[in-house]
Amino acid sequence: MSKPLVITIGREYGSAGREIGRKLAADMGIKCYDKELLALASKESGMCEELFHNHDEKPTNSFLYSLVMDTYSGGNYSSAPFLDMPLNHKVFLAQFDTIKKIAENESCVIVGRCADYALASNPDCLNIFVHAELEDRIKWVSKRNDITENKAKDLIQKTD
Repeated sequence: MSKPLVITIGREYGSAGREIGRKLAADMGIKCYDKELLALASKESGMCEELFHNHDEKPTNSFLYSLVMDTYSGGNYSSAPFLDMPLNHKVFLAQFDTIKKIAENESCVIVGRCADYALASNPDCLNIFVHAELEDRIKWVSKRNDITENKAKDLIQKTD
């Protein structure tokens, strides 16, 4: 039995990374995970799904990454280090665990969710980053969200 191949897609907001990930997964006949990961992480961790949506893909810093890599005991949601963490760190860690579990069990495409960090040590993971020119992203977001180009630009800058 071969090991699962996992493709992570990081992207700039409005670069069509999500659409590319879904198309790639469909063409390969594998599942694409995006916001579905929030529900899975909520279910596995026992935390309210709304927390995951509220903290979804918020910027993290190197301190958080080092915390995950150095002090977290992996899936132990009652350990002292976990209980003492701020809520946004707990949400990140629950997603981190869910991503790792999925990658162990099935080939898939994972869009966003810091999956490239979660799977940094996985040799069977291919990381892709999708970007586009700002003007193209503004037009895409403006059209998709039916907003002015100025509002689209503000949304892109805020989201990125």
